Amino acid sequence: AVQSGVTVTLSGVGSATTISNGSGNYTFAGLVNGSYTITPSMTGYTFSPVNAAATVNGMAVTGKNFVATAIPPTYSQADLTGTWGFNMLSAGTKHRWVRARFSIDGSGNLSCVSMSDSTGTNACPASMDWKMTISPTGVITGTGADAGDTDHMTMTSNKNFIAGTGEGGGPMMVIMQKVVPGTVYSNADLQNKSFVYHSLWSGSTNGSSAWIYGAGTTDAASNTTISSQTNSWGNNSQINELRGTFVVDGNGNVTLIGNSFIHGFMSDDKKTIVVTDTIGDSSVAIYIIQITGQTYPAGPIPAGIWASYMLAVGSTPAPFWLHSTATVASGGVITLSDWVSSNSGITNPGTTTHGSISASGTVTITETPTYHGQVSDDGKFTMATETVGSGVYSLQVNTK
Repeated sequence: AVQSGVTVTLSGVGSATTISNGSGNYTFAGLVNGSYTITPSMTGYTFSPVNAAATVNGMAVTGKNFVATAIPPTYSQADLTGTWGFNMLSAGTKHRWVRARFSIDGSGNLSCVSMSDSTGTNACPASMDWKMTISPTGVITGTGADAGDTDHMTMTSNKNFIAGTGEGGGPMMVIMQKVVPGTVYSNADLQNKSFVYHSLWSGSTNGSSAWIYGAGTTDAASNTTISSQTNSWGNNSQINELRGTFVVDGNGNVTLIGNSFIHGFMSDDKKTIVVTDTIGDSSVAIYIIQITGQTYPAGPIPAGIWASYMLAVGSTPAPFWLHSTATVASGGVITLSDWVSSNSGITNPGTTTHGSISASGTVTITETPTYHGQVSDDGKFTMATETVGSGVYSLQVNTK
């Protein structure tokens, strides 16, 4: 058995044989006894050793294990060029949401295609002073009067999703989804689906900030049924916000009929919907909705390096943002480094934690019982909610 997705080339006695499949089990027919060379390959990975000798003797095969190492992706300004769906949630004195489509030219300059926010603005500004640049490692920074302060974002390795934090009249979280030309959307993309969601509410009054996560389904007409919901205030039977009928237009704009405040964007792979919401007179929210159905290898979180972003709302010391690097070692052991927060009193705990993933993609952390997350269908980002202190509620997005 070899990891799914690996191409195996077997050369030696007779002609070279190449097998590539998705099951992880490889069967070679017609081999004769003798010595062979095994060479594995997979896009985005190197193998150690590069190849190895193997001996076939009847039904017995002796060889050597290989260690696969991911090749870090490299990024250029061209990866930012194009149109992006933009969602932002800002907490603090200027708590609000912004939903927009921005076009980014080859130099990183942003121009507005469409824009609305929770204050009632439904038009693009007359001009924009905002430029985004990306480093070879995928870190994006914004400059200009409209960029906000201390912007820090990262792009996933498949280059179609961006998450980050910064200041936009208050601590904020930003999520951007690449608009891929030629993608065709229809309401069928939202019919007979199962989904999970994670959301953060930023309130202007005491007690109106919260997190929520839940799960549901849509029927043949895209009507939603919420099967479970957990929230930070404990009344888990109070299920209102995602009830309705989902519709999507040809440009990937999603609306929930039955809740006039919920609008957002669908990703080009039809698996992620990011929407904003206004709740009553005192709260604004962002929801990340994941279409489920993928099966994941259950157990410890796989080893890897993630860029981690958090927006926290609620009681003091909130609101604040923070970003860090989460390094996952064997056994799901998580270590945080490169810690930066808008509140200098929020420091790296300096302790390791242990993460696990279920077959359905639910992520939990042993030492943090309120942490509840979900891996994206493509495995390139996770989202999670967590209570990080008394009355302090957070949304976290991690990219790799």
